[in-house]
Amino acid sequence: MCNAPPMASLDTVRPYVEQLLKEFCETQDLVVDGDGDVPIRKGSTMYWVSLFEIDDEAQVKVWSFMARDVPETDALYRHLNEVNRGIHYGRVYYEDGDVIVSTELLAEDLDPRELQNACECVGTISDAHDDALVARFGGRVSFPED
Repeated sequence: MCNAPPMASLDTVRPYVEQLLKEFCETQDLVVDGDGDVPIRKGSTMYWVSLFEIDDEAQVKVWSFMARDVPETDALYRHLNEVNRGIHYGRVYYEDGDVIVSTELLAEDLDPRELQNACECVGTISDAHDDALVARFGGRVSFPED
């Protein structure tokens, strides 16, 4: 039997991830919501950086509501498959009326470029597709353009 080293807990990695986010966002005052997530706005979308554990292993999830209150249709699922074919880091899926963009990373070995790439990818994918998705299928974006 292999004796693996103990995995990092959320309490251990949270200060490190928050420091990486401060550097990425170029701020000393990181906003953390009531769930412990860090919200970041990009264009007409908002994405969050969340910490969670699976099997006692700390993970980072970068995710966004591309659109909320979207009616479920077969055409929507075909459209989301098309979007997924065109992206490399993350996935787009439908859940309970919401279209979500997300990716997950291991927190213990997280490197600054990896976190930055995840944030930029999720924010860019969501911002690039949200308005067209809502125009075609209904729903709403986080920050409608004026």
